[in-house]
Amino acid sequence: MPLHRDRIYAVLGIRRAIAQEDDENTMPVLAMTSRQLMNAFHAEQISFYPIRPDNYTEEMSMCLCNYPFGNPPRQFHQECMTIKSQVFSEVWALEDIAGIYAKYNGNVIGLLEVMPREILKKYGYMTGTTGKDSAYLSIGCYEIGYGIPRVEMIDLLMQQLIAVFPLFHRRQIEGIGIYEWNDGFNPYWVYEKYGFQEKERLSENTVVMSKSVNSAL
Repeated sequence: MPLHRDRIYAVLGIRRAIAQEDDENTMPVLAMTSRQLMNAFHAEQISFYPIRPDNYTEEMSMCLCNYPFGNPPRQFHQECMTIKSQVFSEVWALEDIAGIYAKYNGNVIGLLEVMPREILKKYGYMTGTTGKDSAYLSIGCYEIGYGIPRVEMIDLLMQQLIAVFPLFHRRQIEGIGIYEWNDGFNPYWVYEKYGFQEKERLSENTVVMSKSVNSAL
């Protein structure tokens, strides 16, 4: 679940002027082309880690320091981490992992968070509505770091998530697929590519895609 700047500012009462001034000092310098990203991946220079109780604060660093739409001012980072840690504490009561994240040269460059459906629903995220909530995992934040090629990294994260499916307790996973937004949040194409099936239509261009955690690609 992302530490989206506007949501955090509203909770913490951060004035936009302070945020804009701080942005100039917090935006990262890391940038890669698509070819550089894939060369780094094939050279095994990019590492992928399941999000666990012992490393989830590292995963948060991308939302704080490398978020593609701007970062919270530094003086509010601890408050941001406290807010999100409360959500993760609910996840750890039900699951051992909460998705996957990627690192390159010491920086978190992408993340794909997976949480029990009822938790994401509780915090206002779009989820599926059919079946029992207690049976489903839902994909929440699916985000790529500033300066990283989005389409390629979206693909790599899903590929790596499927590799850790056995670590989940629940056996059904769903995501919100959005048509005609290839490099946006939760694009339809990545779910279709990795064997998710359309289960429910939420709007003209938004569908719920579902897959059994037991199934191979």
